[in-house]
Amino acid sequence: MALAEEEPLPEVVTLTTNVDEIVSLFENASWVHRGDTGPVLYVVSFRSCPTCLAFKEGELHGLEDAGVDVRWIIYARRDREGRERSSPAERAVQAELALTRDWALFEDWYAVDPATYYATADLPPMAEGDPEREAAVEEARAFVERLSDLYAENNVDLYIPTLLWQQDGEWNTYVGYEETSFTPVREFLTAPR
Repeated sequence: MALAEEEPLPEVVTLTTNVDEIVSLFENASWVHRGDTGPVLYVVSFRSCPTCLAFKEGELHGLEDAGVDVRWIIYARRDREGRERSSPAERAVQAELALTRDWALFEDWYAVDPATYYATADLPPMAEGDPEREAAVEEARAFVERLSDLYAENNVDLYIPTLLWQQDGEWNTYVGYEETSFTPVREFLTAPR
């Protein structure tokens, strides 16, 4: 099933097939987080994803204020049909995040427009030519590709952002983002415990 990275299909789906493998993928991914101790919400994103930015802008502060442990899994998209879909600078930052899980770097990267950040920030070393950094970029891409296959087995098209959380003993996913349809997810995650 094809990965449709920017087409939201915002509905909650309870995963039923290969759930252990899916959960293991998320738990073992190179996620970065602020360190809250509430319910865990995994978010798969790439830096320029418009719906991911809308999710971050509209939901992140409220989730963090409620203590939700939002764990970001960032990847750099592969080129497609000869068109570059991530820059060397983006891959450098993504690799650094994967290797260090540096929350301050994540916040700095998202604080300004990427073009401004890449032009003014002290960037990490480029991924290209560095085996460890190239592997970090490739590992995140492979994560997304394997997740797409596993979601297909659950009759779910993988869109970005992709969110995963546990509720009432089951693992749920929500792909894409739309403020209104996110309401039940927000209400569950931010409910007093």
